[in-house]
Amino acid sequence: MESRFKPARRCLEEKELSELIQKYLNSNCRLAHTTLLDSIAILNRYLFKSFGDAVPSGGIFSKNPESIRDKVTVGIWMESCCIPFLSLEMRSRHYSKGDLP
Repeated sequence: MESRFKPARRCLEEKELSELIQKYLNSNCRLAHTTLLDSIAILNRYLFKSFGDAVPSGGIFSKNPESIRDKVTVGIWMESCCIPFLSLEMRSRHYSKGDLP
């Protein structure tokens, strides 16, 4: 990311550069969120098609189905889904070095 803004660093003042970087980061965040929502929708379609009424109304999204467009709610939900996997990954890296608990 640093190399992306080198030319702008020479031409823009600090405040303008900061705004440009913030706009870039916001667009990346929006793209990641939209991608996550699309992936949830695709998976939900598959689940509903394959398992029908056995799937809860929100599909894989375990919160209120109407709140799926709320970035904060989806972010918190995704964090709660990822933390156990990240913890497991960190533990497996630690133990793979030969260290025992």
